[in-house]
Amino acid sequence: MNLFRKYFSVLFLFFLLSSLTSCEKDKILVDENTDDDPIITIAPKIAVNSTQFRNYLSSAEPGGTIIISGKIVVDEGAIVTSKHGKADSCVTIRGINNGTLEFSSNTDRACLTIKHDYYRIENFTIDANAQSKRGLLLENACHGIARNITVKNTLNEGFKIRKNSQYWLFDSCVSEFTGRAGEYGEGFYCGDATSNWTTGNSADQTGYITFYKCLAKPHADGFDCKEGTHHIKIINCTVDWNSGDVDPKFGNNGIYSRAENIQVINCNIKNNTRGTGNCVWASRKQAKDGNWYGSMIEIKKLNGYNMARYVYRSMTPSMTLYTDYTISQCAGVKDPNSEETAISGNPSDFVEMTWNGEGGDIFSAEHIR
Repeated sequence: MNLFRKYFSVLFLFFLLSSLTSCEKDKILVDENTDDDPIITIAPKIAVNSTQFRNYLSSAEPGGTIIISGKIVVDEGAIVTSKHGKADSCVTIRGINNGTLEFSSNTDRACLTIKHDYYRIENFTIDANAQSKRGLLLENACHGIARNITVKNTLNEGFKIRKNSQYWLFDSCVSEFTGRAGEYGEGFYCGDATSNWTTGNSADQTGYITFYKCLAKPHADGFDCKEGTHHIKIINCTVDWNSGDVDPKFGNNGIYSRAENIQVINCNIKNNTRGTGNCVWASRKQAKDGNWYGSMIEIKKLNGYNMARYVYRSMTPSMTLYTDYTISQCAGVKDPNSEETAISGNPSDFVEMTWNGEGGDIFSAEHIR
């Protein structure tokens, strides 16, 4: 940028700042690390208590960032989004200084619910403190990234993605100490069982979801993907019960699926010595829309360790188990109760799913060559 343009750009910014109130000045930042014209962006809003956080979230603007600084005790119930971001300017919620939302009163359905599109959430903990069924709930929320989010101490599942939520990447997220009510307690849950569809008689088509380097330390299934959900990748993830108590009634598999098009890639399933679950159970279900769900599941480079049961049980003839799996201290490969036998796949034939949108990149290339 020539000197003439830079002079008038700075002059314009000076007059803009001089016309603002002190409150308005706090809302803008100038990017000076560029040779182009100065860029005006929205300054982060730092929340140190729940009232501030709720106010900032309710007035969130596309491109805005809300900072959770330190531990915030939330004692007024659930927190729910109210504004959309945009494709080129997401709403960001970020934790600093061990950012934590700790809930001290009943929130019923979830601690934090995102019902809007284009969100980025990162680097904070949601501690349900046994006050909520779930930590993070997505409903009809599309195009998002959750990175380094920890959910713990929920009554039921940790993360739930449902009601046609699509295009999400969960990167390095943790679900732990779930199922505090004594039942359920899945780590990461996609969709809903047909009897619980919140979409009427139409399938909950939650899909295009990638879980990457996530850790589930569950009471029930590590990952549960229900009928209607589709195009789900679980990559470099770990499910670890640490040989603790499990839910004997509602399942305790590493991955339980009635989804369409699901890939389990380079995952570690371990330390379920008290339950009846397998590393992977691919089930099928006829939903209330009359359709059958549960097909096209691929298991690539699975590692099973210290499991009372088997690598897989399958009700679908379209399961592929690639031959690069490893097991140690497991009962075997195929559950004797398995209705179908998995197709044996050559590792070199595997192709990771891709799509346009969050989570659609190739994440596993360095692990499958």
